[in-house]
Amino acid sequence: MLKTFADADEFLRAVGPTLEEHEAEHHLLLGVATALQGAKPSVVRPFFAAVSDGSGLALAALLTPARPLLLASDRDEIETALEQLWEGLTATGQRPEKVLGTMHHADAFVSGWQRRTGCATGLSMRQRLYVVTDVRDVPMVPGALRQATVGDHELVADWRM
Repeated sequence: MLKTFADADEFLRAVGPTLEEHEAEHHLLLGVATALQGAKPSVVRPFFAAVSDGSGLALAALLTPARPLLLASDRDEIETALEQLWEGLTATGQRPEKVLGTMHHADAFVSGWQRRTGCATGLSMRQRLYVVTDVRDVPMVPGALRQATVGDHELVADWRM
């Protein structure tokens, strides 16, 4: 079932708990939605949507004016959710020009959107996600910080090479 939201607060209450379980993967959508919390309404309001089923959140989507449509899901298969999203976008007159999500999700959205609208599509950029999973202590080195002096000129010049 597709549900649209009036504002970022309502949207984040609905999708935040699920998406925050894998925050690294969903940081962009969560970050944009968080930045929109409490924002003054503009002429064109952001489109906030979530598709849920009996298993919970299937897909979250956020479209702000002049920005790409952001997709977030922890599922591999989102075709049913995309059908509902396409209907919601069409019903509200939204026409995303770009989409950001995992390659699989973005490809699925774009191919379906192209079938529905006949618009031409193309890949602009592939991006990767890097996640720190292990933080190691850095061993301390001997010495102490001090203010550089004129006598350090050659040393600092060597460092810049």
